[in-house]
Amino acid sequence: MNFIDHDMSKAMALLDPDTGGECGKILAYYSRNPAGSVCHASVILYNKGWEVLEKCNPKVKRPENWNSEGKAGGYGYDKFSAAVSSSLHKMNLAGNHDDIKDFTFGNGNSCSEESQKIHADAIQAIKDKGIIPVYSGAGNVREAFELYFRVVEVL
Repeated sequence: MNFIDHDMSKAMALLDPDTGGECGKILAYYSRNPAGSVCHASVILYNKGWEVLEKCNPKVKRPENWNSEGKAGGYGYDKFSAAVSSSLHKMNLAGNHDDIKDFTFGNGNSCSEESQKIHADAIQAIKDKGIIPVYSGAGNVREAFELYFRVVEVL
């Protein structure tokens, strides 16, 4: 599988949670720069993908700019999630730190009722805003997209 003229490093299919039909994909590759690799990622939503998001929140706006390639380099964090976050920002589907921190870091796995409520409230706030809460560098791409889609890793 290739991404333009590069070997694909990672690919995910985004499926409609009700019908299983393909709604989009996430494609990524890493450069082979000897000075340090850079992850390039694109979130590609088909019309059906936008319909799924708009069903959750009618305020979601399809971007005029369909060039959604994001990129991230450097060391010490998950470059794939940072590049996906960058792609989402270009499509106006990414929230700011305050919008997504409770979802990302308050994972709801705690037994306390308070933790569970904070996580549930964070999910509702994210859906109300029509964003996909990929936290740059935190490695939560699958979890974030699974709020709306069924995610299948194909590579």
